[in-house]
Amino acid sequence: MSRRLEEFIKSAEADARQRMAMLDFRKGEMVSRHKDERGKLWAAHDNRWLAETNERAQRMPRGFSGIWHRLTGQYAKIKAQNEQETLKSWQRDREQKDEMIFTQLEEREALQRDIKRQRSISSQELMELRKEVANFLEVERPDPERSAIRKKQVIVFMVSPLAYSDELALLQNVHLQSFMMSLKEYPGGQPVEFILDEACNAKAALSNLIDDLTLVRGLSARVHLVAQAESQIVTTWGRDAAKTLDAVTDLKQIMGTNSPEEGKRPASLL
Repeated sequence: MSRRLEEFIKSAEADARQRMAMLDFRKGEMVSRHKDERGKLWAAHDNRWLAETNERAQRMPRGFSGIWHRLTGQYAKIKAQNEQETLKSWQRDREQKDEMIFTQLEEREALQRDIKRQRSISSQELMELRKEVANFLEVERPDPERSAIRKKQVIVFMVSPLAYSDELALLQNVHLQSFMMSLKEYPGGQPVEFILDEACNAKAALSNLIDDLTLVRGLSARVHLVAQAESQIVTTWGRDAAKTLDAVTDLKQIMGTNSPEEGKRPASLL
């Protein structure tokens, strides 16, 4: 690969890591600050509630004075006043808590929008990188050589340590998209077996998994999916995506199940 593309990949990876690090820092700071704000407000409410409760208790007459106030009806009036103030105090504290919670939710949603925006920027950069890779392959690789390779049976492995899966996701995605482009450019050629082993551990690299696999199946290639459990697929990509994966993959090799009912379907497929 040319030096320019290598530098472009390193720059894109560094920018993506830096943006995510900044977002992670903002998220961590926000979570800690929100927890501290709630703790202080909750403690202030508890202290104020205790003081106001003691104040209302002091109003209630005791001893002979209490008997006299009961006879004159003053006791019932003081009791009703205390009950009204108790209700108002509870409503006041509830409103303050709700206001803080809603404010924190708005800040959290704003940060989530920033995260989505940054991911969109990274995705756009990746698209540009894919174009560069495609152009590089077109320029650097003669057509006769490509034709010769297509007549051979080729097995390509992409392996990365789980601890570095996020860091290497961009490079893996570049190779995957290069494969997708070639498959789309020459449909109906050699049979392709696309095997996703430990698929749930490569969520970052397979960010466009659903669209990619739909394209692969549309070009008459076969897809095999290997995962630890069906519930893991749902957790990783969501229930709707799991249904799509079930539809576009030929073989679902589920290594573990959480219930007998969950195990029946993969068993029947196998």
